[in-house]
Amino acid sequence: IGAVFVGLAIPISLQDIHMHIIHYVSPLQRHYVRILWMVPIYSVESWLALRFNEQKLLLETIREAYEAFVVYSFFNLMLEFLGP
Repeated sequence: IGAVFVGLAIPISLQDIHMHIIHYVSPLQRHYVRILWMVPIYSVESWLALRFNEQKLLLETIREAYEAFVVYSFFNLMLEFLGP
């Protein structure tokens, strides 16, 4: 059942990311795209961690590193959006 939701989440997210890249009109959109990548990364990592349990620690480490990058990107988005 997890693979079904991964199969649903990834195309929807990639389509949204693709539309942001095609209709790039604001520098703030680069932050939006970075945040939107969370869905495919989380869904693939979760499914792979369930499938390959012995590699779970490595997969979670990669996911946590990207999560930290997204928090940083969100902070920068708020700084740019709201001003200093």
